[in-house]
Amino acid sequence: MAQGLDLVGKGLGPYVDKQMRGRHGAQWLAQVEKDDTARLGEPVTHSLEDTGLLLRIITEEPFFAEVLPQPGVRVARILLRVQARLEDVGFTDAEEDQALRTMAQMLRLVGARKLAGEVHELIAPPPPPPPRRRNNAALVRRAVLGKNPGQRREQRGKTSAGQMRLTTLVVGALVVLVALQFLADDASPDDPYEGKWTDRKVGDRLVHKDGVALPDGSHIVLLEGEPQEGSFKGDVYFTAGALYATDRRLAVLDKDDDAGYEPCQGIKDWLTVAEAEDLERGRRLCVVTDRGAVALLTVTSRAKPKQKVTFDLEVWKGPRPTR
Repeated sequence: MAQGLDLVGKGLGPYVDKQMRGRHGAQWLAQVEKDDTARLGEPVTHSLEDTGLLLRIITEEPFFAEVLPQPGVRVARILLRVQARLEDVGFTDAEEDQALRTMAQMLRLVGARKLAGEVHELIAPPPPPPPRRRNNAALVRRAVLGKNPGQRREQRGKTSAGQMRLTTLVVGALVVLVALQFLADDASPDDPYEGKWTDRKVGDRLVHKDGVALPDGSHIVLLEGEPQEGSFKGDVYFTAGALYATDRRLAVLDKDDDAGYEPCQGIKDWLTVAEAEDLERGRRLCVVTDRGAVALLTVTSRAKPKQKVTFDLEVWKGPRPTR
C-alpha cells in the first residue's frame, strides 16, 4: 500500500508542479512552505514527491476542479483519507485492493499511465471463477437403469424377495434424484458460457432491458436483469445509495468516454463501488463479472439518493477475465 502511494506521488509531482507554476509562478512550492511554516509554528520543507502534499494541493486549489479530469478532485480526497488511515489502523485485504485501484485511477487521470500500470501490478488478482457445474442426470440414470436391458431382466429373475425389496428402496431413492436433476436448471444463471448462452459468440449481445429499477437492499444477476431482494448478492447490488459490483470490476465512465462492449471489456482499472454522486441521470457504468459477462448500465433516474436507482441494461458475452 505504501509503495502505491509513493508511485502516486511520483506521478503527481510533475503534473501538480506544471499546473501550479502556470497559476502561481516558479516559486509556488517555496510559498507553500512559508505558509505552512507560519501556520504550524515550525520550519516546514516540502518535496514534489510528497504524496500527501500533492493530494492536499489538488483538493485545496479551486482551479484543479477545472483542469483535472473528473472525478480527479474527489479521488484525491479519497486518497488523502487512505493515507491517513494507513498511518493509523491499516486495511483489510479487500480494502487495500480497492485503494490500489483508486491510486491507479488517479495516475491515469493525470496521464501517468506507466505508473498506473505499476500500481495495478500490486493488486492481487481475483480468484478464478468457480468450476462449471455438471449435470449428473445421465450418470444417475445409468446407475439406476444399467447399460443392457436384457441383462437387467436376467438379473431380476435371479433376485430373491429380500433383495428385491432392498433394490426397490434404493431404486426409488435414485429415481427421486433423477427427477430432481431433470427439474433443476443445470445452467448457471450468471454464466454466459452455460445454458442458452453456450453457443453464442464472444461479443454477442445477450440482454437488452430498459428501466431496470433497483431498490435499496436489492441485487440483480446481469443475465437475468430482474431485481431481487438482498445485498451482497448477484452481480450488482444497491445499498445505502451506492452501487456495488460483487466481482469488483466496475468503472464509472466520463460523459465523453466511449461506451459499449469493446470500451467496457477493455478497461483495466476497476472500482468496486459507484457512490451516490456517480449515479446521476445519464451516467454510464461498466461492469464485468468473473464469469465473463460484460455490461453497460446507463442511469435513467433516481428516486432519492438512498431509495432506488433505475438504469438501462445491456449485457454481452465477453472472454473469461484473466485477472
